[in-house]
Amino acid sequence: MNPKQTFTAPLQLHGKTATGIEIPPKVVEGLGAGKKPPVVVTINGYSYRNSVAVLGGVYLVGVSAEHRAGANV
Repeated sequence: MNPKQTFTAPLQLHGKTATGIEIPPKVVEGLGAGKKPPVVVTINGYSYRNSVAVLGGVYLVGVSAEHRAGANV
């Protein structure tokens, strides 16, 4: 188990406005906290807390409009 995992991924649009980041299964497994672990997301130096969600068998973490604005993306 490695509680700190770092990787690079693009922001993805899901539906009309829902935006998120797909988390590789190996990263989620490496966190050792189940399928919906709490995480700290950092984008362009802007950090916030969230939890991993599972949607259609894919691990995702949401990036709200507020967080996109904070990260300037």
